[in-house]
Amino acid sequence: MLKKVEELVAKLPPTQSILLLGRYNYDAMSVGFTGKLDMKDSRIMVKIGDRDIPFLSVHSAKGLEADNVILVNCNQGAYGFPSLIEDDPILDFVLSKKESYPFAEERRLFYVAMTRARMHMYVLYDQSKPSPFISEFKNHPHIANLLKSSFEEFLRRNIIHYDYKKYPVNFVGSIAFYYKDILEKAVNAAGMRMGTVLQGPIDGLVAYHKNMN
Repeated sequence: MLKKVEELVAKLPPTQSILLLGRYNYDAMSVGFTGKLDMKDSRIMVKIGDRDIPFLSVHSAKGLEADNVILVNCNQGAYGFPSLIEDDPILDFVLSKKESYPFAEERRLFYVAMTRARMHMYVLYDQSKPSPFISEFKNHPHIANLLKSSFEEFLRRNIIHYDYKKYPVNFVGSIAFYYKDILEKAVNAAGMRMGTVLQGPIDGLVAYHKNMN
């Protein structure tokens, strides 16, 4: 995570402001913060390259903006985003039953994060366990078109040179796995046959050894 943040920050003009966000304050540790976390202090300063960049939990960022916002650790899991930690019972009481759809409060927090950026928003996540909010991006027409065109370019650059009409095209990786429906449309449009799509190489190894037993 730190390496990716360093790469992003290095590309951003020094005249543009940057804000780092995480679901929790301790997410700051994944981007190089080594100090003591004080839950009473909502703002943490993180040294990235030659810049001191403020880090905030999404809760603390309400009402604030920056030219560029980097949301880190947008992963699935108990302490991910959405957090799977049970809500306070008082909060459950005051929320309307109409808002009982999955991750209602977490979803509002996510959109708080997404709207802090004046210019660019960057969402970083572990490809092996992306947040369910990441998969929802594909429902946006612009994101769906971007994914489709990227898959089409990948097929033209890497597959078209081989005898793809004789064999199905197989894929390994979380992007192909989570956006399989869009990938399949691109494969079919290119006159290719869709093969197996695995989230990771280990899946194929496990299946192979199971079949051997």
